[in-house]
Amino acid sequence: MQKAKYIWYEPDDTSRNPYAAFRRTFETDGRVKNAELNIFADTCYQLFVNGKFIGFGPVRFDPKFPQYDTYDIAKYLVPGKNVIAVTVNYFGVKTYKAMPN
Repeated sequence: MQKAKYIWYEPDDTSRNPYAAFRRTFETDGRVKNAELNIFADTCYQLFVNGKFIGFGPVRFDPKFPQYDTYDIAKYLVPGKNVIAVTVNYFGVKTYKAMPN
């Protein structure tokens, strides 16, 4: 199991309302029974698996105690190539979804 890491633009990016698209491809043998995906975003994200919309978020939280959304995506996986895609929108300003930290 890989350790989670934060991914985003350069730390000094001050633009407003940027979007970022993340995509990961991988293969399965079709016998996946459990595939738990944990996702965290400070503002808004949309999650897709193999082109199908799965969910959006984030869950609201206090930055001192971050939380993440969990999805079991096993039923969306197919034998062979699979794609997980996430579109993230960072507003560039604090919103009701995030608390200043």
